[in-house]
Amino acid sequence: MKMLFAKILTFFMVLPYRIFAGKRISIGRNFACCPRFIIKGPGKVVIGDNVNAWSFAPQGGVKLITQSKDAVIKIGLGTRLNGTTIFARKLVETGKDCMLSTAIIQDNDFHSKGYWTHHKDLSKPVDSREIKLGDRVFVGGEVVILKGVTIGNDAVVGLRCVVRKDVGPRQTVIGDPQVVIFES
Repeated sequence: MKMLFAKILTFFMVLPYRIFAGKRISIGRNFACCPRFIIKGPGKVVIGDNVNAWSFAPQGGVKLITQSKDAVIKIGLGTRLNGTTIFARKLVETGKDCMLSTAIIQDNDFHSKGYWTHHKDLSKPVDSREIKLGDRVFVGGEVVILKGVTIGNDAVVGLRCVVRKDVGPRQTVIGDPQVVIFES
């Protein structure tokens, strides 16, 4: 009964995206989400098959936000999102079978350098670099992944870690600044 309810709720939650967003938003088969699921912005969002965005996180639902018309967010097959927020000005991409908790993933600074001295000129370029997560990556709660980071296959990012540099395949990182505590 719960699965039927979830399928019906998901159908009505994604219906506006399918009707009004056209080819800008693509949602795969067997997608599941709760009423707190949000897609915003002018860019492209591609969600693979069997993605679960049903959020139990007290911080809120999954938010996929593109900040430019050229931005792309790609969620890999079988990925689980639980309270994850993704901001993309260029590209944020997850591999398949990832598990992302209440992380914030942002591929840009949100403002230009020297913003405070010339904040009235919003036309200045904003530094943005792609973020890529490999297959089977686990990202713990309250993690922040910053611009330009690549996380390798089978990596683990621990609770409240701030990821500023690349994480290799099968590495486990924790802390701020991030420290590798395990490598297999």
